[in-house]
Amino acid sequence: MRYLSHGLEKLEKKSTSLESWKEAAQTFLKESSTQFYWTCSGKPWYPEAEDKIKPVLEMVAWELIQDCPGAGPGSKEVLQNMIEEEFIRYAEQRNFQDTVHNAVAESFNELEDDVRKKVITSLQKMHPGACEAVKAATGHRLKKIEAFVRQWMKDSMDRSYNAVKQQQKDIVFSEKRMTLLFKCLISPEGSEFSCLPRDLLHPDGTGRPPRNWKFIREAVIELVTRWQQNAKK
Repeated sequence: MRYLSHGLEKLEKKSTSLESWKEAAQTFLKESSTQFYWTCSGKPWYPEAEDKIKPVLEMVAWELIQDCPGAGPGSKEVLQNMIEEEFIRYAEQRNFQDTVHNAVAESFNELEDDVRKKVITSLQKMHPGACEAVKAATGHRLKKIEAFVRQWMKDSMDRSYNAVKQQQKDIVFSEKRMTLLFKCLISPEGSEFSCLPRDLLHPDGTGRPPRNWKFIREAVIELVTRWQQNAKK
């Protein structure tokens, strides 16, 4: 299977620098599962194929780590958890990308493709930084969610705002448009997914704010006010 061969090739290239069986397993699993997921996840038969490839990945990884220091009977359960985590991560990445594209399409639907692409790029590039920044936030869970949304909104919209032509700024970045955008990102209709970091949600993935969450509009007004003040300087 070509997906496994990618993992084996990667493992062979890095074999001299790997220090533990976990590193060896992670190298093989990440490369193999990445190739499989992004090639097949859009196909109608994907769920069944995922169920079939997981035990194959586990079996091959188990054979590969037999001679690695520290590997033992308990390693099998660790391998299973590694595989599940990889596929959860890929699914979250795909859901994130789909949610961003859908949110921009709904909020900026009448604008030209070039503008929408800039907004999408900004949202994608600024998301990891906002996820990292919120780790230092204090207070209860909702306060941390507010801190994340404010940071991601500021970073992504500032980047987008500076990327479009001056005469387009007020049209593109209206309060109404940005409020709808972040409602669609945080609480998309017809989906249980949210672009919030997993750590800010409940273990079962629930706990996102409601669609009519007032904080989003407040954060948008705060952002627009800052832009207006900066324009007067």
